[in-house]
Amino acid sequence: MMTGDPLSEPESTEPAIPPSEVEDAAVSADEQIQDDLSRVRSLTRHRARDLRTLFALYVRRHLPEQSKSPAVADEPPRFVGGHAKLLPLLRFIPWILGAAFIASFFWDFDGVQIALGGRALALEGLLRILAVSGLIGFLTNWLAITMLFNPRSARPVFGQGLIPAQRERVIYRLAKAVSDELINEDIIKARIEASGVIPKYREMAMSVARGVLEDPDFRTDLKGMAVDYVNQVLSSDRVRERIVAIAIEKLEEQMGEGLSAIALRVYRYLNEETLRRKLDQAVRELPQSLDNVVDTPSIQENAPTLPSRTLRQRRMGAAAPAADSGSS
Repeated sequence: MMTGDPLSEPESTEPAIPPSEVEDAAVSADEQIQDDLSRVRSLTRHRARDLRTLFALYVRRHLPEQSKSPAVADEPPRFVGGHAKLLPLLRFIPWILGAAFIASFFWDFDGVQIALGGRALALEGLLRILAVSGLIGFLTNWLAITMLFNPRSARPVFGQGLIPAQRERVIYRLAKAVSDELINEDIIKARIEASGVIPKYREMAMSVARGVLEDPDFRTDLKGMAVDYVNQVLSSDRVRERIVAIAIEKLEEQMGEGLSAIALRVYRYLNEETLRRKLDQAVRELPQSLDNVVDTPSIQENAPTLPSRTLRQRRMGAAAPAADSGSS
C-alpha cells in the first residue's frame, strides 16, 4: 500500500555538488581567463613589433633617394712655427746656467775690460751675475707654473695647486662662457632656422607618410595583419564571452535611466541567451567588418590627407595653451 501524497514530486537521486568543487571550478575558470588574457597580451606585443617592422619597410621604400653628402673637409694641419722647434732645447738652459755658475769660481773674466764710449768697463764677475740671474728667473718661473697645477690633491703642508683647488669654479666659468658666447640656445635656433632644415624634413615626412598610406601593397598587408590579429584574439570562447559581457555592461551605462534603458533591461531579462548569442555573432563577424571598413571609399579618399590633418590638429592644440597664457 502506497503512502504519502501521490502528486508530490519524487525525490532527486542526483548527488549534490560539494561546495569545494564549485570553488575549484570557479578558480579554474579564473585561471583560464588569466591564461587567455596573457596570450592576448603576448599576441598584441608581437603584432606591435610586426606593425613597426611593416611601417619601417614601407617608409624605407618611399624615402627619397639620398643625395651624396658633401665630402667632409679634412682637419686643417696644425700650424707649427719655427720657434716651436727650439722649445725642446730650453730644457738644457738651467744645466748650462748651472755649469756657468760653477765655472765662475775658476774664471770670471778676470782682468778683462772693454772700452765703451771712451770709458773702460771691467767684465770681472759678469759670468756669475748672468748665471745667478738666469737660475733665479728659471726657478721662479718653474715654481710659479708648478704651483698652478701641483699638488693635484690637497696636502696638509703644501696645500693644493691653484687650478685643482678651483677646479669646479674653472669648469663652471668655462661652461658658462661656452654656453653664453659659443653655442647658446639663441645661436642654435638661429642656425637651424637659417638652414631651413625643419621645413625640409617636415615636407619630406609628409610626403613619405602620404606615399605609404596611398600604397596599395601597404594597405593589403595592414589589412591582412589586422584581420589576422582580430581572428586570433577572438578565437577563444572565453575572450568572446568577456567582450560580450563588457559590451552589455557599457550598453547599459550608455542607456542611463530612461525608457530605452528599461526596454533593454526587459529585453535582457526575457531574452538573455538571445542577446548574448547575437552579440557573440557580431563579435565573430568583426574581422569581416574590419575588412569592409578598410576597403570603404571614404577611408581610401581620406587616408592621403591624414598626415596633414594630424599635423594641423597638433599645431592648433599647441597654440591653444599659448593663447590662454597670453590672455591671462
